[in-house]
Amino acid sequence: MESKKKPRIFNSVSELHKTLGLVAPQHPLISISNYADITSDVSELSKAMVLNMYKISFKFNFTGRIKYG
Repeated sequence: MESKKKPRIFNSVSELHKTLGLVAPQHPLISISNYADITSDVSELSKAMVLNMYKISFKFNFTGRIKYG
């Protein structure tokens, strides 16, 4: 039986930036980031992640599935 990992919960933009290896945001509520700038290994993180904030993404050539709600 496969065990499910608990999702990583992010409550702030600063916390998300730190985990992704990005520089600290200039504003505590708004951030614009380039996915190419992410320096951390996010392969496991992307499987179970909860953002307690709004996120708008624009990705070129995206293939896959996104679960909402």
